[in-house]
Amino acid sequence: MSFSVRSAILTAIIACSFWLTGYHMDAQQPSEEPARSIVSVGPDGSGNWTVSYEFKNPQSVLAFVQSANDYRTATWSLQTNDARFGRVDGIDVIVFDRPATKVSFSIIPLTSKLQGEPTPFVPFRDGGIAVHEGQLRVVPFASLSAVQGLKGDLLAAQRSPLPLAVRVSSENSIIVRGEATNGVAVHPITGDGDYIYLGKGDIAATHGLSAVIDGTMPDWLAARLAKDVRDLTAELSERWGFALSEPLTLMAAYKGGDGRGLSAESSASGASLMLELGGAGLSQPNSDTLAYLHWFIARSLMPLYQTENGARLGGPSSGWIHKGGANTMAYQLVASKMDTGTQFLTSVYAGAFEECAHGLQSGPLETAWQRGASDADYACGSLIALATDGFLRRRDLYGFWNALTEWAARSGDRTIDKAVYFTTLQLLGATPGQRDMVRAIVEDELSNPRQNLTRMLASAGLSPKFDASGKLIALDLSALQPG
Repeated sequence: MSFSVRSAILTAIIACSFWLTGYHMDAQQPSEEPARSIVSVGPDGSGNWTVSYEFKNPQSVLAFVQSANDYRTATWSLQTNDARFGRVDGIDVIVFDRPATKVSFSIIPLTSKLQGEPTPFVPFRDGGIAVHEGQLRVVPFASLSAVQGLKGDLLAAQRSPLPLAVRVSSENSIIVRGEATNGVAVHPITGDGDYIYLGKGDIAATHGLSAVIDGTMPDWLAARLAKDVRDLTAELSERWGFALSEPLTLMAAYKGGDGRGLSAESSASGASLMLELGGAGLSQPNSDTLAYLHWFIARSLMPLYQTENGARLGGPSSGWIHKGGANTMAYQLVASKMDTGTQFLTSVYAGAFEECAHGLQSGPLETAWQRGASDADYACGSLIALATDGFLRRRDLYGFWNALTEWAARSGDRTIDKAVYFTTLQLLGATPGQRDMVRAIVEDELSNPRQNLTRMLASAGLSPKFDASGKLIALDLSALQPG
């Protein structure tokens, strides 16, 4: 091992790519508040920011929890002597020459969307900025060799992140978890972390939702966005059968209206939902834009429900489970409000069929992320979730997910992975043959992926029909519940 250091909008639903964090190293909080180390974050006056850690106890090696994207080696510059910083098998690591209680970095705030992780810094066009706490989480190790032994899989360590609190200061408002303050704020990082907003924006709180909306957001959207999120959250709570345990904080940044169409990114973690919206498609309200936004928001909220009971989402090889499940549940929610819901669902699943079949041509679904084909997680996962709905005795995908997360929460690592999925699938009514159809798509190199997908959908009672060119044109969705 080496230690390297280096200085029509509804149609868009089918192809939209965005990423939601689901990396829970320690989803259940201890019964007693731990002694927390402090990480101070703030601008240094030069355009860069300073990140400074002060640890309660001396540390030898620290691994960053959110390391899937290699950006820190280019944007974080170590400012501490007797320490080294770099990548170990895809994990960002700090190594101290001797145990130390302090380390500092000068960083260039990254405002680009990352694959599978929240945007570290989200700028608001009205001058505010939101900082995601999750980028600061670190896991302690006794030695560099202990990290090297993980071979890039930090979850395999089964170690909890170091208890940390974030200290920020601002001349303007500081908003986190629906609370606003001025001057200095110290906020403990829990779960995947929250966004902390710094700026002149106001917080609006109503009926269990706090919202910070970019002051430059188009008026029509700014006037309704918080209500739409609140209404969708209420509907999802009804469908899931429970409400979120903590009030939601919505932060919505506007990226401008210069680009064509509509741009949407999101991150859901802690008790925060961050939306990054933009594009000319938002300039005026229309029914297609609203349908897309409602699907997108519902899709973005799903991870909060998927992990509510202490279960945690699996790693990249399991992305098809939570991404596909969220996609299908959001599709069904939007379709239930449309006069042409069946046609809409057939259209999105037809698109998913093509994209999934293409992604499986080069290998199994569980390794698609390694091949740069992560969109297959959404496409194939949507079809697997749809088939799962058909396999179930009660035809209730939300009930399946509640059973899935309950089963995962009882397991040793509380992770929703393929083993938990296949077990739950068979327990709730799938036959061994149906389970194996899904397993083949996930694990095997298929000679004819289209045939495997067709068999799975047919076994679920969906009666797929194709045109002369082999395109999916019809599904029998009548037996499935709309939500």
